[in-house]
Amino acid sequence: MSEKIEKIILEKYTGSFMNNSKWVKLIQKIVENFEVIKKCTVKLIYDDEIRLLTITGDEQYDLDFYSNSMEGMLTNPIVPGWTVYKEIEWISFPYDAEVLQDILRIKEQIQMLGEFNDELTDNYYRIYAYK
Repeated sequence: MSEKIEKIILEKYTGSFMNNSKWVKLIQKIVENFEVIKKCTVKLIYDDEIRLLTITGDEQYDLDFYSNSMEGMLTNPIVPGWTVYKEIEWISFPYDAEVLQDILRIKEQIQMLGEFNDELTDNYYRIYAYK
């Protein structure tokens, strides 16, 4: 699986902006701010399906997410139950008529961690792992 991931990354993208350490810090920050985040979506490198990242606020490092992957937090992962961080193209926090969340506040909280390759529109705040 690791070779397949590397091959897709090399063929599809010219820039890589996240590493495992940054993913762990980002997920921890999302868990800490779960009450602000009403919806979080993820796109994997394999397809165009938008998946939900489920955050309840009870997730813990070394129980739900680990140094290079997360378990049971993503809907419809490629490998049942597990998602390796390298599989994630981007993570997004949408704002629309159904999901009214403060994407400026979410961005502010996440930017406390450092610099990200991100994008803010009227409809979402998105962090890119690859472009």
